[in-house]
Amino acid sequence: MVAGRSIKFEQEEFQRLFNKFVPPLLEYILEGVMGGKNVPKLKTIVPISDLRMVTQLSVLLDALIPDQGETGGPAATTLESATIEAVFISCLCFSLGGPLLEDGRVKFDEYLKQLASTSTVNSDTCKPGELPCSKPTLFDYYFDLENNEWKAWSLAVEPYIHDPERLFTEILVPTVDTTRATWLIEHMIRIRQPIVLVGETGTSKTATVQDVLRGVDRDSNLILDINFSSRTTSLDIQRNLESKC
Repeated sequence: MVAGRSIKFEQEEFQRLFNKFVPPLLEYILEGVMGGKNVPKLKTIVPISDLRMVTQLSVLLDALIPDQGETGGPAATTLESATIEAVFISCLCFSLGGPLLEDGRVKFDEYLKQLASTSTVNSDTCKPGELPCSKPTLFDYYFDLENNEWKAWSLAVEPYIHDPERLFTEILVPTVDTTRATWLIEHMIRIRQPIVLVGETGTSKTATVQDVLRGVDRDSNLILDINFSSRTTSLDIQRNLESKC
């Protein structure tokens, strides 16, 4: 991902940020080592390897900061070092920090801020070079590259507008969680990367995915819903897939 960038400045920045954040955070999550001291490991929702976490980080960075010449993002030459670092930190939350349980996210956030060594601002928005802290953790924010600022997810939640023509089963009232999940899903769809939502029952995973899929271009995409259970076999999946071909 780093070597493939066409701009040398970007290569250097990503390498610097990777060395600064990734090894110590992976040590903390997977080995329980923080600053050379042994501490409890952070628990994850599902087992995940260091390679998978780094892959997720690279995919998110490619989605948010496309290489120069690709469409869908700002030209790489316009990004300053502080902006690239802000996007990198935001991606760390949803790659290395994404699989963590809630209490682990709080500890991850504390260590991430410690590694960043950046001043904090008690606000829902702030510019690159600063980190917002009016919300509990950085998981409550995202970096808006278009406006070049950190924003609380609560500011991105659109008001619910009732559509009397929509079926009850298709109604999804926007919340911080659904807005955040939709944002991630749409970015993964745009760069053709697979994504899986993991969470407890009743957290709107299925409703969020279906809401996003209703908005995709049906001329270039086929939508196939498959319900899985303990009795689902590989042959069942094959038959479902072949029925769409």
